[in-house]
Amino acid sequence: TSTTINTLRNDVYTGTAKTPNTYLYYGGKPLEKGTDYTVEFRNNIYPGTASAVITGIGNFTGTSTEQFKITVPDVTGLASSGTANSVTLTWNKNSRITGYKIYSADGRTYYGETTGNTFTKTNLTAGADYSFGVIPYITADGKTTNGNMATLSSSTVVSVPTITAGTNAAGQNGAVLSFGAVNGVNYKVFRANSSTGTYTQIATVPGSMSGYVDKNVTAGRTYYYKIQAVKILNDKTVIKSEMSSPVAVLAR
Repeated sequence: TSTTINTLRNDVYTGTAKTPNTYLYYGGKPLEKGTDYTVEFRNNIYPGTASAVITGIGNFTGTSTEQFKITVPDVTGLASSGTANSVTLTWNKNSRITGYKIYSADGRTYYGETTGNTFTKTNLTAGADYSFGVIPYITADGKTTNGNMATLSSSTVVSVPTITAGTNAAGQNGAVLSFGAVNGVNYKVFRANSSTGTYTQIATVPGSMSGYVDKNVTAGRTYYYKIQAVKILNDKTVIKSEMSSPVAVLAR
């Protein structure tokens, strides 16, 4: 009890016993394991709090119990992909992990769990942002221990937009397009001279707009248009919807 004992190093669960090095000093001089003291490790295989019972021998007496942590491996490779109404999360599979619990990133909403390395959340709103948290856990030796939550800062879904021919306002020239407004996305507008022709992008407009007027057209001529919804996530990932069905618009 008069010695100085180093802080034992925490370690990550691997399925094998953890025996961190112990260093003892007395009067500034190092003691020798096996000559001055012995170490007995307890609960040092599975995640949780392990301990090392250090007992003096020879010229030293007394016992000191030092604790250290065995932690659950972190989730790695967390990524996502979106569809019109769902988000699928994927991550690297670790064979030592029993399962994964899926929450909202703030930990308030529980979505489910899986023993695999993929999870799909359905019934989501098109064009909206979602944040998720994945918690790994290990069930062993009669108890379950959770690891650190890995979060995905933002994920979104983008539905296929619908485009229709709009109505020119009084005195308004051009080809008028109408489509549903979706906040948080942009619409790429494409035009062709026939329904099966080559579509070329002519504009990008905010999804909050409900339409677009193409003024670079010839009055009395019919043009064909498609639009595509595009979302840029916080991590710069770009998610695109499928192209909309074409619509014929008579320019005024």
